[in-house]
Amino acid sequence: MSEVFDGVPSVFPLHVRVRTMVEQLIFTGSWRAGERIPSSRMLAEQLGVSRMTVQTAIDELIAGGYLRSAPRSGVFVNTHATVADAPTESGGDVDWARWIRQPVTPGIPHLQRVPEWWTYPYPLITGQHDARFFPDRQWLSAVRKSLGDDHRHASLDDNLIDDMLLIDELRRSLLPSRGIFVERENVLITLGAQEALALLADTLVRRGDHVVVEDPGYVDARHVFAARGAELVPVPVDDQGLRVDDLTRETSLCYTTPSHQHPSNVTLSPDRRLDLIRRARDDDFLVIEDDYDSELCYRGRPTPAIASHDPHRVIYLGSMSKLLAPGIRVGFVVADPSLIRALAWRRRYVHRQVPGVTQRALALFMRDGSFTRSLHAYRRELAVRWEVATGTLHTRFPDQVFPPGGTALWLRLPDGATSDHVVTAARERGILIDPGELYFADAATGSGFVRVGFSCIDTERVRPGLLALLEVIEECRG
Repeated sequence: MSEVFDGVPSVFPLHVRVRTMVEQLIFTGSWRAGERIPSSRMLAEQLGVSRMTVQTAIDELIAGGYLRSAPRSGVFVNTHATVADAPTESGGDVDWARWIRQPVTPGIPHLQRVPEWWTYPYPLITGQHDARFFPDRQWLSAVRKSLGDDHRHASLDDNLIDDMLLIDELRRSLLPSRGIFVERENVLITLGAQEALALLADTLVRRGDHVVVEDPGYVDARHVFAARGAELVPVPVDDQGLRVDDLTRETSLCYTTPSHQHPSNVTLSPDRRLDLIRRARDDDFLVIEDDYDSELCYRGRPTPAIASHDPHRVIYLGSMSKLLAPGIRVGFVVADPSLIRALAWRRRYVHRQVPGVTQRALALFMRDGSFTRSLHAYRRELAVRWEVATGTLHTRFPDQVFPPGGTALWLRLPDGATSDHVVTAARERGILIDPGELYFADAATGSGFVRVGFSCIDTERVRPGLLALLEVIEECRG
């Protein structure tokens, strides 16, 4: 008896461990249906626990239907509690491979995150934020205010609709800088741009639709569209951005990152922006403009969004991940009201709404100017890092062009060095970078590139980290 008890995890309270032990005795058939169990006194002595602990466990088992109490006769195993009730580690006879629908994304690699990346000396990765530039005090103040009497219902109720205060702040302080002026009904709040993509794919993509993606491009977008049955059409990117002339008449949807192309960071030229709108109208397809970090521009002003030229055919995606922190998980869609209503309907039956307290806190954070001040401070620091990073890399690669924006540099490796070899050797030296193969439809094409981030590394470590990386690259050439 004590051996069975010792097998129950010790993290649970004592009476729960006793109850679990009895359940195991029933499930394994050691105590058969209809059999009288030992008295609480005897069980307590055998297990070395108090009688009250045993009695509490027995009472719970009686309430759960595993045991039944007969007056003046004792406690018996309930006839309804049989071996068939026993849970098994293997899942019984359920063939989960038959039940689980596997995503249909053959050949598309998955972006991986290095656990505890911050413990490495030189985390030159993308997709992470420098926590030192997150405005803790101002954010906590906004959260506290969001729970006050004036905002409690917006934060805590099951509202089913987006926070209009947040939508108004986006319309007032963020969208106009992109040349976008819309009404409330044109905006939907999402759990980051990733959910926005998933909602759009669920709503717009039919099996076999030709969806244009940039090559190289954002790998997660390829997964999202392919999982919905889309026929992915990779279109090359050059120093002017997406090669619009390569789009075919069969295009149903075109996904693009025109401000800072992911991952090359080039900006789609004005002529090609207009060409893309013209092609979309002539060939009757839709454009998804993922504008994930256009505010991070270090020279001049960001180019107006494509959606500013055609707010009906172009669906605009924005995110707070690069501007504030990825863990905030707030994004938004700007589109025709009919599409916004369709997306909201789908979202409702997944998670209903973005957490109200997050929406209201962000709205208050933006309204009092904290967001703008935080963004300006972070952008100034990133601009310094960009200058240091490009200056360092130009000592070895003087002919490579690094556009002034974003949070990463797209580096072409010299002949003889391959992405997988460089990434592996760099990690052994405490340097984290992203492999180029991730971003191309043909992984072999990406073997000559790596992506080097600077958003989450201390400014003073950018140059030493890149100098160490250049040494690794030279060694890998041999």
